[in-house]
Amino acid sequence: LLTINGTGTRLVTGIEVTNPVRTASGGDFYVGYNGVGDVEVSGRGSIESLGQAVIGVQDFAEGKVLLTDRGTRWTIAEDLTIGNGLAANSSAHGLLVVNNDAQVLVGQEIFVNPLGQIQLGGGRVELLDPVGDTINNDGVISGGGVLEGFMAIGASGQLRNAAGIANEREYLL
Repeated sequence: LLTINGTGTRLVTGIEVTNPVRTASGGDFYVGYNGVGDVEVSGRGSIESLGQAVIGVQDFAEGKVLLTDRGTRWTIAEDLTIGNGLAANSSAHGLLVVNNDAQVLVGQEIFVNPLGQIQLGGGRVELLDPVGDTINNDGVISGGGVLEGFMAIGASGQLRNAAGIANEREYLL
C-alpha cells in the first residue's frame, strides 16, 4: 500500500527532460503490475504521472487507486488504462475510486477494459481534451459524480447509476 497524504505531498512518476531543442516526457506508472498494488491519495495529496498510467497489468494482478477527498488530485499526461493493461486477454483487475470532490485529470484516452472499474463517490474524472479524446468503456463505470468527456461504450461496457451493493441491481447498459 502506497499512501500519499497531506497538503503539498506529491508523487511524480515518469521523467521530464528539457533541453534547448525540445521537452520530452515519458515513463509509465503501474499499479498492480504483477501482483496486488494499492495506492491511496488523501488530505490534498496528489500524483502527477508524466507518461501513461495503468491499473492492473499482468495476468492475475490486481490494482486499486483510491482518491478520497476534496483537493486530492491525480493528473496523467497520457492514457489511463484500467484492468487488462497487458493485453485484451489478460486477467488483471483494475479499480479506480474517486470520492468527495477528488479529481482525476487525463491528458489523452481512458480505457476501462472488461476487468476494469471506475467507482464515483462524488468525485470527478475528466479528459483534458474532451473533444479530441475518448473514454472507452468496456468495463463498469458506477456511482455518482462527474465524468467529463466523449464516451464510447463497448459491447461489455456498463454505466451504473448506483454504487456499493446497489450496483448489482441498478445499472444502465
